Amino acid sequence: MKYDSKPSNRKISIKTSSYTGSNQKTLCTIKMENGGAILDIKSSYVKYDKKFKENYYKYYYSSRKIVKVKQ
Repeated sequence: MKYDSKPSNRKISIKTSSYTGSNQKTLCTIKMENGGAILDIKSSYVKYDKKFKENYYKYYYSSRKIVKVKQ
């Protein structure tokens, strides 16, 4: 057996669609590391923590900017 101590990187996509599931549109794709989590999804931004170390970020859909924020 082989043990990999590197954190697994993953990407999470925030999407919007109609009620039927058609017309899907990707609002953003966030690269997360082991232990990261989405904290809040709003109509203009998504708030997340990349590494579960209380470093919070907001990604604004319209401007495509990432801003570091306090909880």
